Amino acid sequence: MNTQKTAAPFEAVPFLAPCLAGFTGRAGGVSEGPCGTLNLGSNTNDLMERVRENRRILEMSAGRRIVYMTQVHGDKVLEAAADSADGMECDALVTSDPEVAVAVLTADCLPLLLSCDGGHVCAAVHCGWRGAVAGIAGKAVARMRSIAGSSAKFKAFIGPCIRQRSFEVGPEVLEAARLGLGRSQGVDACFAKGRGDRLMCSLPALVRLSLSQAGIDAGSVSDCLIDTFQDDASRYSWRRSHDTGREACFIGPAA
Repeated sequence: MNTQKTAAPFEAVPFLAPCLAGFTGRAGGVSEGPCGTLNLGSNTNDLMERVRENRRILEMSAGRRIVYMTQVHGDKVLEAAADSADGMECDALVTSDPEVAVAVLTADCLPLLLSCDGGHVCAAVHCGWRGAVAGIAGKAVARMRSIAGSSAKFKAFIGPCIRQRSFEVGPEVLEAARLGLGRSQGVDACFAKGRGDRLMCSLPALVRLSLSQAGIDAGSVSDCLIDTFQDDASRYSWRRSHDTGREACFIGPAA
């Protein structure tokens, strides 16, 4: 784990320096009830004025505009800049514009932050299991290389997500992973035996495998090791409670 506490409402990720990078939790906002308090998701059972205020609080703390996408559990990668509107339908946003940061919203899915070219090109990637097995991490890396060049050096950060001990799936997820990432021992090692035909899935392992296939070595990947399902006090978890908020992982290019 390589994070340090900053002034609320987010924790910085020094591993990705000189980028502006951080992730939020439940604290520091104005929402109430199951979405309390720093809910940043608009597709939740929360008042939009509270969501807008929470986003304003985060932007004021980060010192930069944050661009949010509409996540669709796919593998589409788009680019964002200062004049980009929120709500582009995709599951990864890439930017080289130092005036903005890009964000992924989660409540169990894995948020992946990427930087390359000394922090001048960044990406926020939404890795639910569907996106993870479709190789969205590798596709985001490819889009970044198209901007920064094939020799660009990468860093990656895995944010708070549901972890293997908490994430039970059916055998169809393993088959989808084999189809998307290849029938190898590496894919099968991302799953452990559960009850009956159920399996325990490691999203971080799937994402690490996808990054490795894209040429990112293990030493260039950091993981906060936080399990959203297990930490009711500090994290949102859709599997624990469908009526919940969304937290953000965000990253912006070096100024």
